[in-house]
Amino acid sequence: MSTDTTQHDISRGSFLRGALAAAGGIAGIGAATAAGAAPAGTSPAKADGDFTVPASWDQTVFGTGLGNGKKVYIDGLSVLYQEGTPTTLSAKEVEAQFAGTLPRGAKEGEMFTAKSTGSLDLDGGSILVRLNGDKGTRVDAEAYLVRTANPKAHGVITKIDVPHVTPLYLPQKAHLAWSTTRIDDPASVSTKDAREQLGNALAWCYQTNGEPQVDTKDVKVFDDGVHITGYARWIPDIGLGFQPYYGIALPTASGWSYLFSRLPGK
Repeated sequence: MSTDTTQHDISRGSFLRGALAAAGGIAGIGAATAAGAAPAGTSPAKADGDFTVPASWDQTVFGTGLGNGKKVYIDGLSVLYQEGTPTTLSAKEVEAQFAGTLPRGAKEGEMFTAKSTGSLDLDGGSILVRLNGDKGTRVDAEAYLVRTANPKAHGVITKIDVPHVTPLYLPQKAHLAWSTTRIDDPASVSTKDAREQLGNALAWCYQTNGEPQVDTKDVKVFDDGVHITGYARWIPDIGLGFQPYYGIALPTASGWSYLFSRLPGK
């Protein structure tokens, strides 16, 4: 195994720009069931050694993709680093995760109000949210309360569905990270790009008032950029050391980004 590492120094400003581009969150980790057909070329990566994808992930988003990216896409991941590790969010707290969201199909200048159908629980699956535009656009969305790569912060993933809800199935109790950097085409992602995606995703989970840094090593790209594997650690290290991550490219409102999960048992 190579010991080459790449250090990522990501400014607070870049985090805030990413937040504006990817405001949103993640939620409960549901049972593993297929969430629609995977896009072409998104068969699970066949990696060696520590990066063999667990069989239990085959029917999660890491194995199936997210289906039709023209109708279903990830809005973003909000890291609740100030709130810590809540296990429940009220309906109003869920609705707050959609503040500023502008879904596809919105009319020029249209503003949206979120209406959650209930509260949200960690490991309890998703909650349906209706986005009502002041010019008549109506959009369905989902929110998921999840663990992040930062053990001291949970997060909320928000997903937009136009017009119907397609569940996002996640590995049980996964520690997740989402890159705030968009790409136009996964097939164009180089190993350097992949290192930056993993570094950005992990650093986003450790938002601080300083300049967070992430080390990555042994990053590899599979399946024409659809899957990424690699090791990463946050600096200053809190005792976790380098951890193995597995990522998949998922559609966003504009382009693609990567959802990563720390591999289980690490």
